[in-house]
Amino acid sequence: MRKPVSIAAGVAFAAILTHGMVFCAMNLSQDLPVLSYRGFFQHALFRIDSLWSRVHGWPSETECVAAVRQARPADPARLDVANEICRMTHIDEFGRFYARFVHLICPLIGFMVFAAICGRRLGWRVARGMAIAAGYMAVRDFVPGLGHETLWLEVALAAAITVLMAWSAGALKTGPVTPAVPATA
Repeated sequence: MRKPVSIAAGVAFAAILTHGMVFCAMNLSQDLPVLSYRGFFQHALFRIDSLWSRVHGWPSETECVAAVRQARPADPARLDVANEICRMTHIDEFGRFYARFVHLICPLIGFMVFAAICGRRLGWRVARGMAIAAGYMAVRDFVPGLGHETLWLEVALAAAITVLMAWSAGALKTGPVTPAVPATA
């Protein structure tokens, strides 16, 4: 009974995480409270952007927004500084990083939820799950347009990869079906 529940929980967690992270990246029109569904993922996106930007030594998109808010239209010097900060953000490069991050981390977190609830010692089977996630990212790099058009295709792909990772850990039987009652001769 624990296996089906753990698989379902891992898949649901990966799907919800993927949906939230992709949806918030597609809809950044307003600042939302942290305690809402979209707000949680929006703030996570902003924190990942800040961390990524600091690692690269560039200003983040949140610093650009703050500089624009502080600049007044009557103060052209501050407006020029804000525009310069916004030109240095490298948001297109961050977007490519974020997409790859979501494709890797969401199925992996779903797999870890499965492993935690399942209660089985997975040992080296965890490496197989990580290899599947890495292979999924490699396939996404070589197959143009795989899932990039629709949100629900991204969610379905993350769920499918999580199920595949659970299968690699031995949670799903794929051998021949044995009858419950042996046949008598």
